[in-house]
Amino acid sequence: FDDIAQCFYFMGKFNEAYEFIDKAIEIERDSEMPMVRKGQFLEYQGRVKEAVEQYQLTAQEFPTVEFARNKVIELSKIL
Repeated sequence: FDDIAQCFYFMGKFNEAYEFIDKAIEIERDSEMPMVRKGQFLEYQGRVKEAVEQYQLTAQEFPTVEFARNKVIELSKIL
């Protein structure tokens, strides 16, 4: 579902991308990648506040994911 979401995102079909990434998050509970990817989708669309919130959720769920923690710091400077 994560890969399908990414394909839809790159095709500009954002509603479908978010539908599939949310499904990936739901079924891949042991993987941080779908959560990170959703943060990236939001960030790339300029939805910075929502991206920060998503990266924060990712960091809470997966404390060892340095990428998410760094993105929270980086994007919080923009807000």
